[in-house]
Amino acid sequence: MSTIPRGKRRTRAQEKEESTGKQATGTGVKPKKTRSGFDVERVVEEVLDQVYMQLGLGELDLGEETARTIAREIAEMVVSSYASKPSPDSILRKIQRSREQVNEYIAGRILEMIEKPGPLTLEFLVSNGGRAILREVGRIYKLLSEYNRLDLVDALQNLWNKYGGKGMVRCPKCGFNSVSPDYTCIVCGSPVPEKHVREELGFAEKFKQYVKAASIAELREVLDAGFLLADAYGVYNPRSMSIRGRKTPLYPIYLKRSEVGFIIEEINSRDIRV
Repeated sequence: MSTIPRGKRRTRAQEKEESTGKQATGTGVKPKKTRSGFDVERVVEEVLDQVYMQLGLGELDLGEETARTIAREIAEMVVSSYASKPSPDSILRKIQRSREQVNEYIAGRILEMIEKPGPLTLEFLVSNGGRAILREVGRIYKLLSEYNRLDLVDALQNLWNKYGGKGMVRCPKCGFNSVSPDYTCIVCGSPVPEKHVREELGFAEKFKQYVKAASIAELREVLDAGFLLADAYGVYNPRSMSIRGRKTPLYPIYLKRSEVGFIIEEINSRDIRV
């Protein structure tokens, strides 16, 4: 699939060069040209209305100025990727071939430009934004709840659980796999009790398995620390080198009195003393 090159921010030196390169006629600014010498801005102007219509941005509740700004950015990126002057049909076909990437770019720009997207725009974001919307999942969730779009909440949850919630505990309030190791949901903001995290991770059984397998030295370190780290796969000594660099979150589970007693009993039952 063809790729749409990302736009680059201009440096101050480039902006200064543009301002000092003004001409005495026309718009006063030198036309942007590629290595082949065609006028990018002129081609963009020629095709902008067609790009705007193809993207369907006019159907969203964005406001025309915002919608046309995004359409222009996409047109400029596509046109600038050609070594020679492209035809309008070539530009439109390239956008269509890269529609998934284009939609993610649109979603990202909408979230940057608009603080509170409307219902139609939110539907576009959830349906077409892909991974680009995950960094703003909390904001989108709150807006969907405000608009009572429960159908889109389900779609957003599926998207997040597929791409964004790897190894995270499910929140009992919103249902997203989005509980952080500080026991707060990063989607709905709700505090989550340790009891829920213990149950979701199956901590009780994993704890027993760990205690039976760990060395006495490790068990004494755990007693000193007063807690263990846990994820969906197991339980770990917080001082263990093996947990460094793990990509899945680890949840601190503080030992209950009965669990401390279980560890002490295990230590006392062994013949080896360290």
